[in-house]
Amino acid sequence: MAPDLYDKQIVTLARKTEYMGPMLNYDCQATTRNRLCGDQVTIELRLENKKIKDIRYQVRGCILCEAASEHLASLVHEYDLEDIKDLRLLFENALTSTEVTNFNLLPSHQVFRPARSYRNRHSCLLLPYDALIKTLSSV
Repeated sequence: MAPDLYDKQIVTLARKTEYMGPMLNYDCQATTRNRLCGDQVTIELRLENKKIKDIRYQVRGCILCEAASEHLASLVHEYDLEDIKDLRLLFENALTSTEVTNFNLLPSHQVFRPARSYRNRHSCLLLPYDALIKTLSSV
């Protein structure tokens, strides 16, 4: 395990459970799997006017996927599908950019800075976004 990849902030975020667990009476739900590593994220939502009112997630995966799921869930209240697509693109660009300053586009994502140099782990961080996009697209 790479110690810089799993720093204290990422571990702390992964252990938060504010949005983790099943939701009763959700409006839509979807599950997405990472074929490369086996991580799986399920998202359940309550919507109002196609905007997220409540979100819950379930993860069977690595600590990066857990941390990214909790982080995403904390950000997206009142977001719609296009907002999520934009946020995912910004995050992916920040992860893959060779310019360090590009990560400043997403100050709330600074916790994931150590993962930038582990390209094979970017899919773990983006899986919750893909699950959320799939969930919102099902409406």
